Amino acid sequence: MLVISLYYAAFISEVFRAGILSLPAGAVGCGAQSFGMSRGLMLQIVVLPQALRLAAPPYVSLCVSLVKATSLVSIVGLWELTMASREVVERTLAPFQILSVRPRSISAFCYTLAL
Repeated sequence: MLVISLYYAAFISEVFRAGILSLPAGAVGCGAQSFGMSRGLMLQIVVLPQALRLAAPPYVSLCVSLVKATSLVSIVGLWELTMASREVVERTLAPFQILSVRPRSISAFCYTLAL
């Protein structure tokens, strides 16, 4: 898990870096400096909203590929969810309610990624 997290963290950082670097430097810097903004305020109000708008599609694509490409992680996650639901069934003695929520939660997670 750690290796996959570090691997995708490098890609995600490059996506956001590319989003920031793709903004025109003159328009962003001169416009914010004319209002007397500090560098931190300029990043917060001017640069980051524009960069996030540009970086959102590749970021979502990377998140989807992370879930789809790591079948081992998804199988482990499904196994952990199944074991956790079995433990809850043993404690509450309500197997139908607990085991009917498990596939719905998995379906909701996968559906949101497919949008």
